[in-house]
Amino acid sequence: MVLGTYVVRWIEAADRAANAREVARAHANGDDELLQIVTSSFAEWENEQGHRRERLVCAVCESSWLTPTAIGAARPHRRDAAVGPSWDRVRRLRQDIQVLQAELDRVLDLLETEGAVSLAAR
Repeated sequence: MVLGTYVVRWIEAADRAANAREVARAHANGDDELLQIVTSSFAEWENEQGHRRERLVCAVCESSWLTPTAIGAARPHRRDAAVGPSWDRVRRLRQDIQVLQAELDRVLDLLETEGAVSLAAR
């Protein structure tokens, strides 16, 4: 998982209508907790629309919805989440690879150091 940047979508008339329906449904059911959640989340969306945010996404398919299988392995990458090739994506992938390579080198050095210490102790 790597950090991915996205822009909070602007609210449209259909979004406002859907929110009004949710509020009316929660009010009709007498569900004050749901009413609070719906109104506060929509108000938060109104405040954040158009702002850039970051979230953890898959480095390959840029999906934030990775679901492991029952045995713990990741499901196949969702290619529909990727927008397509771009030079920004190439640069970001190269940077991610460099960071991961540096971490791999660090961990391998630690293992080699531990191995040398354990051999010296014998």
